[in-house]
Amino acid sequence: MNECLWCHQKLPLRLTWDWLFSLKPLPQNYICASCLKMFEKTGDKVCPGCGRKQDNMNLCLDCSKWQHDHHLLHNKALFVYQQAAMKEYIEQYKFMGNYQLRRLFQKQIQAAITPYLKKAFTVVVIPVDQETFETRGFNQVCGWLEGIEYQSYFEMKKKYGRQKQSTKTRCQRLATKNPFKYTGPETLKEKKILLVDDIYTTGRTLYYAQEILEEKGADFVTSLTLAR
Repeated sequence: MNECLWCHQKLPLRLTWDWLFSLKPLPQNYICASCLKMFEKTGDKVCPGCGRKQDNMNLCLDCSKWQHDHHLLHNKALFVYQQAAMKEYIEQYKFMGNYQLRRLFQKQIQAAITPYLKKAFTVVVIPVDQETFETRGFNQVCGWLEGIEYQSYFEMKKKYGRQKQSTKTRCQRLATKNPFKYTGPETLKEKKILLVDDIYTTGRTLYYAQEILEEKGADFVTSLTLAR
């Protein structure tokens, strides 16, 4: 019997006859139903461009602006960022470096990625800089993708002393210059790319990545994030 990584209560193990005869390993859960309810899902009514939870299916103001100069990413976000539980999770996992918490949403993220894999998308992760990796010891996105094949087509141009996106205002984020150096194949012709990141805030980072991938010939670039 394992425990919920969020509230640390014991998780009951519910076995089925199908599982008993499947010869599969014991099913593992890492968050209880009560804790999962604390994290607000984006639901069905979202902006089709960025995945923002809203009362309709129209493009939000941000995406209406992005579409003037870019192909919309049609980002899929799983949870709402602007609520206490998700902010606390990101703080503990990403900023405090609690690597064990990668398991909390692995199942949800990997389930969301699976349909793209079936359609032959290449999964590409957004990188962290060298200073962050040396301090924290991991890329938070890669932690969710254990067991899934993904590519690292980018590295940060500035490896040390980079101002973190989380410390910037909205205007500063939008004014940020492209931070990425491309390290992937010479051509991505006929490739469909799924970018995976933790949070979609303004979209600036993801659209910079899209620009580079399209310059390399990618046919279609979309994205998936844990939160919006």
